[in-house]
Amino acid sequence: MRIDAIQITDFRNLKNLEIKDFEKINIIQGLNAQGKTNLVEAIAYLSLAESFRNDENVDLINYQTEFARISATISKGLYHHELKAVISKASNKLFFDNKELKKVSDFIGIINVVTFSPEDVFLFKGSPRNRRDFLNKEISKISPSYYLAKNQLTKLLKERNELLKSSNIDRILLETYDLQLARANSEIAKKRKDFLEKLEDIIHKEYRELIKKDVDIKIEYLNQFEGDYHTESIKERLKESYQDDIQKGSTQIGVQKDDFVLKLDGKNVAHYGSQGQNRLAAIALKLATIKVVKDKTGEEAIVVLDDVLSELDENKRKELIKILSKENQVFLTTTEDEEFPELSKALKIKIVQGQTEGES
Repeated sequence: MRIDAIQITDFRNLKNLEIKDFEKINIIQGLNAQGKTNLVEAIAYLSLAESFRNDENVDLINYQTEFARISATISKGLYHHELKAVISKASNKLFFDNKELKKVSDFIGIINVVTFSPEDVFLFKGSPRNRRDFLNKEISKISPSYYLAKNQLTKLLKERNELLKSSNIDRILLETYDLQLARANSEIAKKRKDFLEKLEDIIHKEYRELIKKDVDIKIEYLNQFEGDYHTESIKERLKESYQDDIQKGSTQIGVQKDDFVLKLDGKNVAHYGSQGQNRLAAIALKLATIKVVKDKTGEEAIVVLDDVLSELDENKRKELIKILSKENQVFLTTTEDEEFPELSKALKIKIVQGQTEGES
């Protein structure tokens, strides 16, 4: 899949933006706060029906309106399709070829956008929640069953935790929650383990290409189940944790506690790696994700780089550009004064106050 054209209305500061005839590599130029990140955010929104900045719908809609709309023409081979998202403060309406999709899971992953942002440097050093968020987003795009299990888990945890805080706990209801939670945990844990194993198989090559040096890379999945992801085993763990759960008023067992670490030559990059090593490890992880997407779906990913190249030294930048030039389609944002001779044939789009240069 590739994006050929896009229309954006009232998405952040993009009041009425239309761009046609995107190329394989597209450079979005502009000064800060002009809207270039908003443009690539809108592109990525069509992949996951949510912001890669983790902002709520209300933050995406221009403050003067009640709705935002993103509509794109996409192509696969000789076939063309229309994708559209109408965003309100309370919900989304999602369309494929002008037909409204009732389930978000039917929309997610029609196109797959993998994003690189400056915040990725904190992926390994930051909160485990950031790494769970990475897993949730990337696996949801290639597995509808994962997306459904993730949403069910959130709902069940909220309900179970409310029950745990009640003065008179219904044990039969608690056991019912446990069975449903165990099933959701099993589905999620298995998919996370499989995804991380596939990333580990690929990431070594991606990191080596970036730094031109052989480094041993391992990804370790950390959870409470010790490799036993069977529903009955997880249900038993939940039951064993009853007293602790009741005392703390929340569920202590489950994938909501998961994490993963990346090790370079046996050392956790979060603890022992420099900021540069953390940045390159995160980039290599995203590059590996692109390959996993293709292996799982047969589709090439669309790549978004938001203000990433300026964070790299010249040699690393050239290597990353060389790697990405082989990908399906790339969108990157940059300031006006940055020049990339390696991308002389790319389409250049300048954004000024939420419009392409020359619009009024």
